[in-house]
Amino acid sequence: ELDLLIICSPGPNSIPHIDMDISANMCQLPNPTGLQIISAEVSTAQIWMLASHIVGEETADLGKVIVGTAVDDAFIRQLRSQTGLEHTLLVNERPSASSLPGGVDSWHTAMRQSVHTTISPIISAPATLSLNGRPYYTSRLPLAAPGLVDEAALDVAGIAATERRLTWALTGSIFFVALAGSALGVLMARRIGRPLSQLTRAATAMQQGDLHSSISIPSQISEVTHVAQALENARIKLQLTLTDLRQAQEWMNHLLETITEGIIVLD
Repeated sequence: ELDLLIICSPGPNSIPHIDMDISANMCQLPNPTGLQIISAEVSTAQIWMLASHIVGEETADLGKVIVGTAVDDAFIRQLRSQTGLEHTLLVNERPSASSLPGGVDSWHTAMRQSVHTTISPIISAPATLSLNGRPYYTSRLPLAAPGLVDEAALDVAGIAATERRLTWALTGSIFFVALAGSALGVLMARRIGRPLSQLTRAATAMQQGDLHSSISIPSQISEVTHVAQALENARIKLQLTLTDLRQAQEWMNHLLETITEGIIVLD
């Protein structure tokens, strides 16, 4: 969709076929193509995207046709819908068109703070911008026309909200991991401590002379199983040793009784 169609007469003092100051300025452009900054006598600078075509052959210059689209707020809003970024076109550091909420007037009232970074040599003046409580990250990109700069602004409110959600999610994950680790630690402590308590009671019983109760402590921990088996082997050996000692003592008592009876008979 075109906003402008101008037919310029040939010659150095070409006059457009439309009574417009801005069209006269366009006809005087040496190369009316691409982005152009046009200044009318009364209005401020305007930005146009132009294309031109010479009418006639090289030997017969019949003039030229210029078509163009105004790069205004409506155009910039269409650009925003395609890029997802807010755009403000600056002409010699003065805003000409903007897709920011409130347009050019809001650009003047926004709060800015410069940011020192080295992202790209073609991107300049990175800064943070706050407009109506919404944070933006901005950077400037020089365009083809002299003095024309595109200031692109990224709305980071959604990014900040996502960062907060991720922070909460990370905090919650750490909490649940710590909680699960604590619960697992308690379970492991009980798993290890229960057979150790049983080993302690078995050793105490052996110390008190109970060698008849077998020591059988089921456990999935190999070290505890080895200790229980070693304690059971010690109990069995100690029980056998005591049995042998009792038998030797009984034989000795029987022998002494026999000797005593023999001495009484001899008398």
